[in-house]
Amino acid sequence: MSIPRVPNRQATQMRPHQWRSAPVVGIRSLPPELMLHIFQDVLGPTTFGNIDLEYEDRGSLTQWLPLRRVCRQWRELTDKHCPALWQTIDITRKREWVELCLSNSKGMGLHLQFHAEYFGHGQGDYILIRGFGGQPRFTPGHEVSVVLPLNHAQRIQSVWVSGEKAVAQLGKLRDLFKLPLPRLEELRVTMGAQSIQNKHVLTEFLNIDSRRLPALRTLVLDGIYLPWSSSILRNLRALKLVYASTNNHRYRMTLHQFLNALGACQALQYLSLYMSTPMDGWRWDTTSSPGDTIALPNLRFVDITSLGSDRDDDHEEHMNDMFPILAHVRFPEHCYIKLGSESEQPYRYIQLVPNDAQCFPILRSATEAVWEGRARFRCRTGPPYGGSTRGELVVDVDSTYLWEYPLLTYRNGRQGVHPDAYRLSTNPEGALAAFCSYLSRARLTKLTMQYSELISVDAYLSAFRVFPHLEELVLDYRQQQRAFSQEEIRRVLHALTEQIGLSPDAPATRTVEVPLPNLRILRFRDVFWYNELPNHVQQCQWARQSHGAAPLQVDFGRPRM
Repeated sequence: MSIPRVPNRQATQMRPHQWRSAPVVGIRSLPPELMLHIFQDVLGPTTFGNIDLEYEDRGSLTQWLPLRRVCRQWRELTDKHCPALWQTIDITRKREWVELCLSNSKGMGLHLQFHAEYFGHGQGDYILIRGFGGQPRFTPGHEVSVVLPLNHAQRIQSVWVSGEKAVAQLGKLRDLFKLPLPRLEELRVTMGAQSIQNKHVLTEFLNIDSRRLPALRTLVLDGIYLPWSSSILRNLRALKLVYASTNNHRYRMTLHQFLNALGACQALQYLSLYMSTPMDGWRWDTTSSPGDTIALPNLRFVDITSLGSDRDDDHEEHMNDMFPILAHVRFPEHCYIKLGSESEQPYRYIQLVPNDAQCFPILRSATEAVWEGRARFRCRTGPPYGGSTRGELVVDVDSTYLWEYPLLTYRNGRQGVHPDAYRLSTNPEGALAAFCSYLSRARLTKLTMQYSELISVDAYLSAFRVFPHLEELVLDYRQQQRAFSQEEIRRVLHALTEQIGLSPDAPATRTVEVPLPNLRILRFRDVFWYNELPNHVQQCQWARQSHGAAPLQVDFGRPRM
């Protein structure tokens, strides 16, 4: 590529010994290759390939345009020698602009964006009508005109349709998807969470055929449904569905049919499902046999969140709607898996995640774990031999309002317990026991406990007996209340020795075996400091060593005063 160079006479006449005394080196003296790099930095990161990006930065499409107005040289550089600036095209702009982008992009891949929203009230974009029951209903106004680069269909790499108005007029792209798109790798159709009641179906707008889209690897749908029988799912590497459900009876399917459709996606590496409830579009049955299990060996990232139905009960048989799916999927060991539920009533771990090491091999191979109380826990494996990828499982059964209050309260100098503290779904000791049952098959060497309210000495002892190979214990008190700090710390120290009571002067009772005999490191995080804390820890040290345990390395971190 021949790039024009503008001579800088002042710079060329300077000798090396004069460079230090030069007051300022003008930007015109920079080589064109460096200028092109600066121009691309102004463009910013591309949205292509960034599947976690929820909203496109529409300002980045034209924020580099002032570069063309600086001087003739810069205009020539941007128009003739920097095709990356012209790759992303807003097809709702004028035809002259679209043609200029097609010409200056120099045959590079194209990224098409079709964005349209309903703005204003009574301004022609939409009309707000109060329908039956006082519910708002929007009627579309004028249509958005688009310019389709049909003659350059072979160059298109990605298509992003965003906004409720754009999705409602998705049929304008029908002519484009009738053509072969051999380089199309990414398709996004996003409406936004506020539009979840609009049950659009992608195949009713566009004729999606895998034979015309051989390179499609990434699909992101938000607020629009794609039938699981579609052939384009089989070759996908990344699939992200948000509120992708429909009430249309034509698309309903049994659990057996859904598992067959998901099992055909053997190439999947990234799977993200954020469901309003599977019951909207799927008719679940209870007749699936163990032979219906599927394996997705190439998965590296899984994020599934269910907005399960709200139930005011604690019975285990009332499972989350996501449970039947997870019970029939075999996830790879070295994979990041995040499972969550958002509802007004809390779930127990067992109501959301099957306690099955065949479904989640990480439950057997985990080496580190974090227990975050009633709502969350996580565990992860060590790095595999010859690689750095670590498997991780994150479980979050948090509810929308029951966790807003602390189970322990402190009023008028007295400790109080919330009346709901001993419900099955909120009892922290029950959650700790469930956490231990999930990880009982693993050989944990590091455990972090981020919760201590209402945990008795016996509950700690039961947990410590499950993990005899533990070498490092981290006590995280960042959510601790100062009023209960000393009491909670002494309970866990008592459990570590079975001999230090709630008082530092309590008599010693010799035991046969010290809890956590392999423990070497004890860490405190964000603990409220009190003057007797070093003495209590020292007594714990003496008691353990007197029973044959190795000395502990204690780290108080940065205590709170």
